[in-house]
Amino acid sequence: MKKCFVNLKKQAGSVLFAAALVSSVSFVGTAGTVSIQAAEQEPVIAEEYTLDKVNFRLGPSTDSKVLEVLDFGTPVLVEALNPGGWSLVSCHNQDGYVLSEYLGDKTAFEEAAEQPANRTVELIPWSEAQDIFEIGKDAEVYDCYTGAVYYVRSFSNGSHADVEPITVQDTEILKQTLAVERKPKLYLGGTTQVLNQPEFKDIAKVKGFLKMLEEESHLYDMLHIDNLSGDSGVVVTIGQENKFTGIHDCSMVKATYCLEGKIVGAVAVLGPTRMEYGKVMTVLEFIQRHLGEVLSKNKL
Repeated sequence: MKKCFVNLKKQAGSVLFAAALVSSVSFVGTAGTVSIQAAEQEPVIAEEYTLDKVNFRLGPSTDSKVLEVLDFGTPVLVEALNPGGWSLVSCHNQDGYVLSEYLGDKTAFEEAAEQPANRTVELIPWSEAQDIFEIGKDAEVYDCYTGAVYYVRSFSNGSHADVEPITVQDTEILKQTLAVERKPKLYLGGTTQVLNQPEFKDIAKVKGFLKMLEEESHLYDMLHIDNLSGDSGVVVTIGQENKFTGIHDCSMVKATYCLEGKIVGAVAVLGPTRMEYGKVMTVLEFIQRHLGEVLSKNKL
């Protein structure tokens, strides 16, 4: 089969443009001429591999039924390759379609296999994980921070998982991941709410404020994340008490939270100096207390 573009032309001009799958078309009449430009799909080629987990569909469309989901590295026989579109392939004794961008030869597959996998992470309750990761089972560990992969074996799964690396190589990889300096995660939200306040009608102030927020190191400094062994209560800094000029028209209320008596993070509210301090402090004290409780219940 050939993929053809059918162009019907009358003397007055073009009247139709469409795509069709045909083996051959030939027609000339008084109404005009049908001209065909063939964009042939390549014939059967050598075996290829899926370069990611991919849907194997009944037809060449995302609306088509998914026959099955092919894992990374699944070998398929390509019957008609359509670069940039859907390719017709045979897999597990059935024909279907896969997006061509997810197919590659053995070399491409081997190169992809050496790269850290693109993975999604789902946090599930330990009560569920406990049934999955039983004693004596092996697991692949993917370090989201470094991209390193190593394997461990469970030898206890009471209130948490006790594991050990399986091989000497796994042990070395684990040591390397632990040696990497890890900065705390930083989450920022609600910036536009501050910009709606009358204090920020001045464009120069807005620029200074946004520039300060763009510097992640400034935010770490404001929260004292690199040195969380200080005051574990709620701290308020007002106006020019703040270190950075970009927030001299603001106040910051900060609270740290703990796990087993050790400060492990901080949460803060940044807003106008006229903010309702009592309300903000009450909210942060609530968050501080309950974050600690949640972390204690769910610690590994």
